Amino acid sequence: MAKEIRKLADRSQTSTNDITVVLNDLHTKLDDANKFLNEYGLVQGEVLEKIDSTGNRLSESSEELQVIDKEIGSINSLVGDQAKSTTSLLKCSMPANRYGL
Repeated sequence: MAKEIRKLADRSQTSTNDITVVLNDLHTKLDDANKFLNEYGLVQGEVLEKIDSTGNRLSESSEELQVIDKEIGSINSLVGDQAKSTTSLLKCSMPANRYGL
């Protein structure tokens, strides 16, 4: 009976050692996963900051393009007015032809 108890104790010790190895391996893997997730969080934060910065720049560019478009419209209007004035001046300075043109 003592042999059987000793054999059972040895098997329990072996099982305990095996469980300890598995738990230590699991602990190491969990630490690695935690480090990865922390690094991923930092990278994700940087990416989100860059996306936000890019969005702000695009918004500013859009506003600047609207100002430029408005200025081009004003220039076009001024050029049109200048063309009308020039045409009017040319008509006044030219002698009327016999057909009234």
